[in-house]
Amino acid sequence: MLIGDPARGHAYFDGEGRCNSCHSEGGDLKGVGTKYDPITLQDHIVNPRLRLRGDTRPLKPTTVEISMPTGEAMIGSLIAITDFYVTFLDRDGIRRTITRNEDVPKVKLNDPAEAHLDMLVKYTDEALHDLTAYLATLK
Repeated sequence: MLIGDPARGHAYFDGEGRCNSCHSEGGDLKGVGTKYDPITLQDHIVNPRLRLRGDTRPLKPTTVEISMPTGEAMIGSLIAITDFYVTFLDRDGIRRTITRNEDVPKVKLNDPAEAHLDMLVKYTDEALHDLTAYLATLK
């Protein structure tokens, strides 16, 4: 049962939630209200790494950019990171592990789910219900 207001959800999508900075109703969200029930939609809002039934698209990986003190730059898909090392697949598919010592080398992460995770502390129940109600209208 939907308890949110789709109009407020649409305003949130385009406004405070900034959902439209990564998503579009006619693109990646086209038909999402037909494909998924409201509970699944809401689950995916708060945990975008969930695999949705029938979705065969690969999950977008967290990418890493490493800037070595020598000026060498490396880019790849993150496998693991700690205070002591970063492991990634480089553009050629080669697994590499680089030792870290405090801030050397410089490591920048790009997590496509970061905006969703950042919003977890900002969502109100009302905003989440409204957003879910709006997404359910996207047929």
